[in-house]
Amino acid sequence: MSLFSQPGSRLDRLDSLRGIAILAVIVHHLAIFDAPAGLAGRLYVSLAEFFSHGVDLFFVLSGFLLVKTLPLSPQPGWLTGFWVRRVAKILPLYALVVAGVFLIAPALLALAGLTTKAETLRQGAADWPWHALFATNWLFFRTGEFTHPLLNVAWSLGVEVQFYGLLSIAWLAGWARSPRFWLVLAAVAVASRCAGVALGWNWVSLLNFTPGRLDAFAAGALVALRPGWFTRPVRLLGAAVLFAPLVLVWSREVLWLQTLGYTWVALGAAVAVRGAAVPTPATAVAPRRAPLVFLGCISYSVYLTHIAVRSGVRDLLVPADLVPGSAPYWAAHVVYGVIVITCSAFFGWVVWRVVEAPAQSFLLSRLRPATPPRKLD
Repeated sequence: MSLFSQPGSRLDRLDSLRGIAILAVIVHHLAIFDAPAGLAGRLYVSLAEFFSHGVDLFFVLSGFLLVKTLPLSPQPGWLTGFWVRRVAKILPLYALVVAGVFLIAPALLALAGLTTKAETLRQGAADWPWHALFATNWLFFRTGEFTHPLLNVAWSLGVEVQFYGLLSIAWLAGWARSPRFWLVLAAVAVASRCAGVALGWNWVSLLNFTPGRLDAFAAGALVALRPGWFTRPVRLLGAAVLFAPLVLVWSREVLWLQTLGYTWVALGAAVAVRGAAVPTPATAVAPRRAPLVFLGCISYSVYLTHIAVRSGVRDLLVPADLVPGSAPYWAAHVVYGVIVITCSAFFGWVVWRVVEAPAQSFLLSRLRPATPPRKLD
C-alpha cells in the first residue's frame, strides 16, 4: 500500500489537513506543565485548549470524505462495502492497541519498576468492554472524567464509529443527500449541548456526548454537498476562529464554547476543507517534500500511539522542579515538544508500516468490498 497519494491531488491536499489535525492534537497533549501567571499563562492555556480542536478537524474531514465518496444512491452491496472498508481501516490496529494496553502494558510497567502507573492501568481494567466496543466516549460521558491515561484518545474513535452507524441509516433512508438533513443535524448538536449545560453536565460529558458532536460531521457533509454556500463572508467568519484564542478566554469549560463555540470551530474546519477540496495550482503539494502530508497519511497510527510516546519522553526527560515562566521552563517546552513530535511521527510510521497498512490490505483483499467508493478527483 502506497503511503502517498498522487502529487497535487485533492486527496494529497486533504492529507495535509490531516497532518495539521494530528500535529494540533499532539501539541495539545504536550501541555503538561503548570501555566505561569499573567498574559503568557493565559495565552498558553488558550492555545493549548485550542489545539485540542484538531479532533474537530478530523470529524469535519470524515463528514466530507464519506459523503463525497458514497454512491449517489444506494447500490447493491454498497452498505457492506462501506463497513468492510471502515473495519479494515480501524479495527486491526485499534484491537491491537486495546489488547496491548490491558494485557501487556501493566506487566511491562511493573517490570520497569513503575508500579504506580501499572496499578493505575489495572484499576481501569474492568472498563475494557467499553473500549473494545467503541463506547469509550459513553464511559467518559457517564463518569464525567477521562479514566484511562493510555486510551483517553479513544473517545473520538467512539464518536466516529457511531457517526458511521447514523450515516448508514441516513443513506438508506435517502436523507443524507439533502443539505437540509445536515442543517437539522447541526441544530440538534447545538440544542443537545445547550440542554447538557442546563442539566449541569461538565465539559467532559459535553465533549463525549455523540449527538452534541454531530455538527462537525454535518459541516464536512455540507462542504461535499454545497461548497457554494461557503461564500466569502462565511469563509471569513470561519477563518476568524484561528485568532479567537488570542483575544477570548478559550476553554472547554466556558459557557459560550460549550454551546456555540464547537459549531464555530466546525465552520472554521469546514472552510479549510473547502479550500483543500477546490483544485488550484496554488494548493498543489509535492507529497514527498511535505511533512504535513506524511503526518496525515500515518495520522491514525500516530493518534493511537502518541500518548504512550509522550508519557515515556516526559518521564525520562522533563525535570520536576521547573519554575513556571522561567527561561528553563520555556526552553523545556520547546525541546520536549520537538522530541515528542519527532518520536511520535517515527513510531507512528513504524506502526503504520508494520501493522495498519498490512492489516488493511490483507482484509480488503480477503473481504473484497463489492462497491468501490466514488473517486474524489
